[in-house]
Amino acid sequence: MQILIIGYGEMGRAMQRVLSPAHALRVWQRRHSATLESQLAGVELVLLCVPARAHVDLLPRLDGCAPGTCVATIAKGLDDQGRTPPEIMRALLPEGLRAGYIYGPMIAERLQAGQPGFAGVAGADDVLTEVFAGSALRTQPVADVDGLAWCAVLKNVYTIAISAAHALGLGENVTGVLVVQALAEMREVVRRVGGEADTALGAGGLGDLVTTFSSADSNHQRIGRRLALEGPPPGPGEGVNTLAMIARHGRDEAEGLSLFAAVAEAVAGRQRIGDSLAKVL
Repeated sequence: MQILIIGYGEMGRAMQRVLSPAHALRVWQRRHSATLESQLAGVELVLLCVPARAHVDLLPRLDGCAPGTCVATIAKGLDDQGRTPPEIMRALLPEGLRAGYIYGPMIAERLQAGQPGFAGVAGADDVLTEVFAGSALRTQPVADVDGLAWCAVLKNVYTIAISAAHALGLGENVTGVLVVQALAEMREVVRRVGGEADTALGAGGLGDLVTTFSSADSNHQRIGRRLALEGPPPGPGEGVNTLAMIARHGRDEAEGLSLFAAVAEAVAGRQRIGDSLAKVL
């Protein structure tokens, strides 16, 4: 299959490593002299390895793709209008193209090292299952597109909380109860958006959450540590942006969720993260 990878950060390079043995690849990033439009001929899959906000500019430029082309994203955040990747795709993906989503335990550095990764694939899951067959990224079809996407968005927020608790020396017992609370809140959000609550139990939910807070390669683990030890602002990341966008645009999916609110308070500088977590425990 001819695949175009857009974005060549850690995850773009990881996808190149995973897919290159079986597929013909092209890679495009903004600093290339060639235009994006010039790279679309013959492409059967476009893989977006960029943040959610970058999709707003990129998706309309894909109208030169052949009808039926799959455009898949690994983005785990919200754009500047507070939209999830599926909401962005529905608004901006050119007519005739198919949207796909890839979310799960797939730390880029581990994939680059040749270790296995795991992902729930939704949307054009038939295409994505075929593309990754036999590769280091093991996939499982998921019917719940919006539930899977919200799990991917929220796991970064909850990783901040769990990693901060660890940095504060609160111990493994606290880690355990925070994981339980995070999972309960993810399930509730999935229900609120009309999804299946058990989506949060899969690779793209609980699996990705555990991977992210336990991996030394995780940016959001580092954000949680900085928030605990240095205070806000804890640094850039999709989870920090998610908190800001939900507050700015008045999204109510996370309304009334105590652990989510505790992280939001601390990241915004209204309370120290230890004090915020104490109200949850």
